[in-house]
Amino acid sequence: MTKKKVMVNILNQGTIMAGMETQIIMWMQAKMKEYEFKLFFPTDRPIPANRHKIVRDFLKGDWDYLIMLDQDNLCKNNIFDLLDLDLPVVAGVYPGKDEYGIFFHVYRLDSDNPPKFKQYPTNFREGLKKVDAVATGMMVIKREILERFRDEKILPFTDTFNEDGTIFMSDDMGFCLKCKKLGIDVYAHYDYLGSHWKMMDILWVANLVAYAAKTGKTNFPRPEK
Repeated sequence: MTKKKVMVNILNQGTIMAGMETQIIMWMQAKMKEYEFKLFFPTDRPIPANRHKIVRDFLKGDWDYLIMLDQDNLCKNNIFDLLDLDLPVVAGVYPGKDEYGIFFHVYRLDSDNPPKFKQYPTNFREGLKKVDAVATGMMVIKREILERFRDEKILPFTDTFNEDGTIFMSDDMGFCLKCKKLGIDVYAHYDYLGSHWKMMDILWVANLVAYAAKTGKTNFPRPEK
């Protein structure tokens, strides 16, 4: 059996989570009967430029799958299991935070013009699901998808901005919207959860937990001072 070739990238902006490389290599070893892996640590900035350089190098080679992992985002299970699904685009799930609370980077499109996203309900968040958008921090992409973007002359990973220069939509959300327009299915797998390590204000977290316990909601207008 010919092994499928997998290009794995840990996007490195200066500090990789301790132990991440070791765990990734161990998971590769567990899947080496089916796949041939090569690991890269691309450091270019800004991030969309880094992703486009990764895609350029990927398409120059004979890789079958592209995997992108963020430096602060270690999956709880073997992320390379997602290769076995042979899906066009599939990603693990991980949390983020903003001034309103903690949320998961998996989204449904609530309106088209302009694009607005919402979270999926909690009863949706189980197993493998087709979704409208998912973040790129633990993403697997088949070669044919990136070849399609190249042939259509569409840049896959671009940020878009408001008139005042603030960001309107990040490169990963933009990528998923472009997939949707091209008829490419995007999936999230809730059994593959990432840690997404961040430096946190413990008081902010305590306020969030107290608010959630009191109201059953996991967001609030702003952290208490």
